Amino acid sequence: MAPIARTSAARACYRALTHPVTALAVSTAVVFAWHLVPGWYVEALRSPTLHAVQHASFALSAALGWWVVIDPRPLHAWLSYPTRIAF
Repeated sequence: MAPIARTSAARACYRALTHPVTALAVSTAVVFAWHLVPGWYVEALRSPTLHAVQHASFALSAALGWWVVIDPRPLHAWLSYPTRIAF
């Protein structure tokens, strides 16, 4: 039996998630949500647990953005080197 990572569904999900447009949209949505949705930011300041969730969402969305730039081997990048610099 092949590992899950070798299935076509898992590869398609990975490619969709690591697409530059998706990564940028997720990162932007996370920052906007925490700062512009009424009450979220204030509640995160009041609740240590929610504050940890806020920072975890920032870190995970930033990691997704950097994943597009770093392009770990043996995976193939969506972007060329000059485009990664601009991204």
